[in-house]
Amino acid sequence: MSKFTVLKNDEVVEYGTEEQRKALYDLLVEIELNRAINDQSNNRQYLVVNLDEPYAQDIINILNHHGVDPVDA
Repeated sequence: MSKFTVLKNDEVVEYGTEEQRKALYDLLVEIELNRAINDQSNNRQYLVVNLDEPYAQDIINILNHHGVDPVDA
């Protein structure tokens, strides 16, 4: 399993049933509540780069230059 899961909101709405969207919402709330209980930041923000974009390799090179392996990040 990958470290991160990325979902496009419009695809969740388009392809998910109401029950699936509710289950996803409930899971996200549960994660947020447990992060708060465990004193973990709820304000994390992530950079997502679509690898088929022409600039993706530039971003990977910058991350590598700063010692970040984008596959493990």
